Amino acid sequence: MGDELIKYNEKRVPEARTMVCWAPIKSLYFGFRGNTSVCCFNKIHVVGKYPDLTIREIWNSAKRKEITQRLAQNDFSLGCMGCEELIVAENFKALPAKNFDSLPVLRTGFPSKMDFELSNECNLECLMCRGEFSSSIRKNREKLPPIKSAYDSDFVDQLEEFIPYLENSHFLGGEPFLVPIYLNIWERMVAINPKIRISIQTNGTILTNRIKHIINSMNFDIAVSIDSIIEENYRIIRKNGEWKKVLSNIHFFREYCREKGTHFHISYCPMIQNWKELPDVVKFANELDCNIFFNTVFHPKSCSINSLSSTEISKIVAFLSKSNLQSNTTIQKENKLSFLQVVSHFELWQKEALEREKLINQTGKIVDLETYFAGLKLYINENSDIVPKEQQATIEDIEAKLNYIVSVASENNLHETATQRIIEMDYKTVVQSLPQIDREHALYLFKSFVTPLPD
Repeated sequence: MGDELIKYNEKRVPEARTMVCWAPIKSLYFGFRGNTSVCCFNKIHVVGKYPDLTIREIWNSAKRKEITQRLAQNDFSLGCMGCEELIVAENFKALPAKNFDSLPVLRTGFPSKMDFELSNECNLECLMCRGEFSSSIRKNREKLPPIKSAYDSDFVDQLEEFIPYLENSHFLGGEPFLVPIYLNIWERMVAINPKIRISIQTNGTILTNRIKHIINSMNFDIAVSIDSIIEENYRIIRKNGEWKKVLSNIHFFREYCREKGTHFHISYCPMIQNWKELPDVVKFANELDCNIFFNTVFHPKSCSINSLSSTEISKIVAFLSKSNLQSNTTIQKENKLSFLQVVSHFELWQKEALEREKLINQTGKIVDLETYFAGLKLYINENSDIVPKEQQATIEDIEAKLNYIVSVASENNLHETATQRIIEMDYKTVVQSLPQIDREHALYLFKSFVTPLPD
């Protein structure tokens, strides 16, 4: 990754290049089960849990210091493999790590950024989403009980110690404008430090008078997730959403950000269901004179382009490569670059698909765990950076954790579902992730990102 890292650093300000990522030094992320990490994109390395620990105890934890030391050595192994892949793919526009470069390191030693994902309250049931991130999906699609939030009024009170020093705060998870504790936190921020730059990711369906009052009292950067600009396709992908209403709210938020001098952008998840819209979505963003941010979709496989064959991905790349996008303004140039980096990422997936197909040709079609484990062993022996003397131990460790997940699923009559999800998992991701965590954490991540299991 040496050459790619050099290219990444060339695009950064000189003072930021001493750390590949500044998140552990500048930031905390609170997940709604109480698990806290340094970044919302890394839920593997938990640095503390609320309310078991106070916010101050979490910030001072040894786990936070550990990930700081690893990243200082360009070591992404503590849950930062997603950023590592984006650097390798040279998809720097989509790289979360870069968002921490411009934040200050405070003399107080406190974080200058706090991100919150305290609830999964959401009114939509998007195809690519899960009940972990949408209460509606959890209730209606997964038929599971609500997830109880770990956060309370005491959490909001504890934040008062940190609010005076915050410069930036990001709110996500579910639909932020529907989460009561967010409204309480924002109103506390208005009273203590209204200069905090707030960032939210909204589905654009909610806009009340209370929300208007709050955002007018502070400075909000607003991102609206859309995933389609075709009304019929939007309705299919973002179930329960109304495109015309969202489009009206998009224009309201766009004008608000213009008047406030804050940032507005739209977010889009390129998927099997909408990749043909990518050029038109870029043009839509250009018409709004705003940036577009492309998310990376790995799950479910029915949505992820990464799950397609090398031939299918090749056709997508060929189609998108023919796009003729304008690059007259700064925004247009940035959006075109974002688009091209997505195409470049698809090209990387095409190469990985070819490798998967070669493995299947050698081991046979993956139809059960036994065949999957055979392919895993072959992958570790031939394609990983694990030294030979540690390969067998790594194989046994991963197999034990995956078998444990299947055993828990079996107790809930989900043996076939869990097995199918496992054999669809990419070897590279499994090898990078599972050895770093214990089996309970592996189960938690599997429940969160792969298949629903009861709590």
